[in-house]
Amino acid sequence: VSGSISFAPDGEQFVYVKNVSPDETALIIANLKGGEERQLAVRKLPDLFSSTGPAWSPDGKTIVCSGVTRAGERTSNLLAVSVADGAVTEITDQKWRNIERPAWFNDGSGLAAAAMELNKPEAGQIWFFPFPAGNPRSITNDLNDYSGLSLTADLKRLTTIQFEIRRKIYLQ
Repeated sequence: VSGSISFAPDGEQFVYVKNVSPDETALIIANLKGGEERQLAVRKLPDLFSSTGPAWSPDGKTIVCSGVTRAGERTSNLLAVSVADGAVTEITDQKWRNIERPAWFNDGSGLAAAAMELNKPEAGQIWFFPFPAGNPRSITNDLNDYSGLSLTADLKRLTTIQFEIRRKIYLQ
């Protein structure tokens, strides 16, 4: 198991990313009572599932996971995987330096995640990713760096780790 797991809305199953080999990752659904693992989707180099972990949608039909592409410049994107057939689609056309494990809004309208823009690699911000498609919107826009994210059930609060970036300017 690589990274964290996510439970299905019914609590009977969970999903995780598994390193099948150095060149291959898989999204695996397992029964909570043991056994009955099902390989939902596989990605092979240069495209892999990220070890930051998946997030199961509130309606139980979709699992979203960060994906990594290592062809040329390393980029990330959020991938939606159909629980019914394992079909994988990108949520946004925009490429990112890094996207951490997303968290679903309980109405299924989108996800929040700490993400680092491709052209701004110095700090990650908190972003809202509309689902099933749409333009991501920045929730934070400051000089700090954010990592990890969790939403409360009522969506009134989120928790994250904030790294304060300090810089000094010297004049001579």
